[in-house]
Amino acid sequence: MRRGLLLRLSLMALLMIAGSYQAVDSTGAVWDFIHREETARAPFSVNRLSSIISRVKPEAERAGLKPGARLVAVQGREYEGHSDLAVPLATSRAGGILIVTLGDGETARIVLAPVYPSRANLVEWFIFIVIKVAMPLLCLLLGFWVAAFRTEDPLAWILLFLLLSFSHLNGDNPTHWDGWWRAIGVIYRNLFVTTWPVWMMLFGIYFAERISIDRRFPWIKWTLIALILARSFIQLVLAVGAVENFQAILAFDSFTRPLEIPLGVVYMVVIGTFFMCLGIKMGMTTQPDARRRLILLNVGTTLSLFPTFMLALQSLIFRVPFFSGVSDVILIPSILMMFLFPLTLAYVIVVHRALDVRVVIRQGLQYALATRGVAILQGITILTVIAVMFLLLSRPDVRRVEILAV
Repeated sequence: MRRGLLLRLSLMALLMIAGSYQAVDSTGAVWDFIHREETARAPFSVNRLSSIISRVKPEAERAGLKPGARLVAVQGREYEGHSDLAVPLATSRAGGILIVTLGDGETARIVLAPVYPSRANLVEWFIFIVIKVAMPLLCLLLGFWVAAFRTEDPLAWILLFLLLSFSHLNGDNPTHWDGWWRAIGVIYRNLFVTTWPVWMMLFGIYFAERISIDRRFPWIKWTLIALILARSFIQLVLAVGAVENFQAILAFDSFTRPLEIPLGVVYMVVIGTFFMCLGIKMGMTTQPDARRRLILLNVGTTLSLFPTFMLALQSLIFRVPFFSGVSDVILIPSILMMFLFPLTLAYVIVVHRALDVRVVIRQGLQYALATRGVAILQGITILTVIAVMFLLLSRPDVRRVEILAV
């Protein structure tokens, strides 16, 4: 009884934290998108753990900024991390003035440009709603709904953490939040993002039953988890330091940099373990229902994650930032395809009775709403992808190579 009560209280606390974060993040994103022609964009980029300007946009170039210049202060405040640029920008509007001080003592006055010159059209609204609103909302609803009915089932908690992690993969660090809770927000988001492979692997191992390999060699799982947690700790320190004070973590970055590629490979391997477990179970199971669920889950998650996996592999091989230099023609469909991941989990769990959650809503209007809701989400996803394809392929600046990629 005490264990059940403790788990329910923990679930309620996590719901409050996750719900609050997502509400603030989504509300801010919607507000900025509605007023995107008024919202100021960053006029230049700064290297992650330094004050050296890496790229400049036309408005910064007109003010005299060049790549390689050292940024000393923004609006009179010493530049120590990305938040020192993001916070002033969040309170500014397009057409306003951003005053920056450079390493040579010169001061530049930048007339800020808007994020976009015009309001969003219907297709852009579709893309935004799917990525920033529908996907995280579906992840939260499905994860907490299952955990609420199966609070003492470890697989339900694994599913919850898996969906919470996935909901943050397409988000950004809240560098523009002001005050002490900015660091809390950065830690919260990066904790889930960096541990996502752990929940993927565990879900693959235990759904719908524990794989026999793990029963014989459980140390393999724990070794991989330990390596991912080590990488997670490193990423958390670097993320907070880049936002708050990059000087404080330069020595830590130099010490851990040789581990970047090996741990990145482990990251990929652990994600691949999820698909390996599903494949093994598909070949070994003799129950038609279980096999059908595994096939649906395997196909849906593979279609969802394969495009983004290839982009991640590219960034790992060439050692460039994730999504850096990727054309919108490839990037946008790849991100939209990720929506199939929570949609597949919802379909398998709600419609195909995985985890036996559907017994709670198997009669009457609730079940009808659940099944129709999944069908509606599928339809929205398909229409969105089709609309994006037509929008991107109709652009005159799209090359034939990019059209073939789509």
